[in-house]
Amino acid sequence: MNNLWELIKFVLLTFTQMVTDLRYVLIIAVVFLLVYRQYAKIRDYERRAFNLDRLNPFLETVTALVYGIGGGLVATAFFCHLGNFNQRCGYRLFVACGPGINAD
Repeated sequence: MNNLWELIKFVLLTFTQMVTDLRYVLIIAVVFLLVYRQYAKIRDYERRAFNLDRLNPFLETVTALVYGIGGGLVATAFFCHLGNFNQRCGYRLFVACGPGINAD
């Protein structure tokens, strides 16, 4: 269980370092702008084709950003844990590992 807390602390520390890097913030801003423009186009198409005004491009973009960052954190934690698991088992992917199981 201590390894899990160390892993979470490592992922959050890496995340804070990544967010404070200007290059990362610039990339996020460009991607945010591109995604916002796509949602704005979808809103315009819905207005013209169906006379609907149900999409808020800014809110949809922020939602996508939150889901993307959250999914990235979960995936990073998963892959770090998988790497730690492989290191204990002799660097084999998807090999049963446990007491009495040799990873040769």
